Parts: sequence; structure tokens; C-alpha cells
Amino acid sequence: SLGCCLYALCYFVSPFDLVYEKGNSVALAAQSPEKIQYPDVKRFDPQLVTVMRALLVVDPTRRMSIEEAADVVGSVGTKRADGQNVMAV
Repeated sequence: SLGCCLYALCYFVSPFDLVYEKGNSVALAAQSPEKIQYPDVKRFDPQLVTVMRALLVVDPTRRMSIEEAADVVGSVGTKRADGQNVMAV
């Protein structure tokens, strides 16, 4: 899913890697996204973490759409967490 890809781009691991490493069920973990850990969230814009969480919602009727994600991320992409401007995507 897009949420898993975004998580992997930010943290360089799958949101379920820690579960797998502990020997627990990835299938069960995928059904409980509230248990996903978000390390170092302070280094990312809070809206980006919100989008990531919204894209990892199990219920597709409650999950953020690609259009909604693009709108939010488009507004986030112009500044780094330290406030410096960067090229918008």
C-alpha cells in the first residue's frame, strides 16, 4: 500500500519489520496499524506523519485517498522540518 511505501521511504524499513523480527504475525500486525511504531517523528513534518497513519488505516472506506494525500503532502513539501525552503515536488 502507499502507506507502507511512504513509511519505508521515511524510516528505511517496512512498518511491519519489527513485528517480523520479534517472530510475531505480520498478518495480525497489518490488521492493527495502531501498533505501528513511528520512531523519530519529530524529524518529520507532523502532517506527513498524519498522512502516513491515515494511509495505513485497514478499513478502505476510512483510509485516506490518494487525492487527499496528494493535497496534504503538496502543502508539506515546500519546507523542511527546520523551516528552510526546499523544492516542491
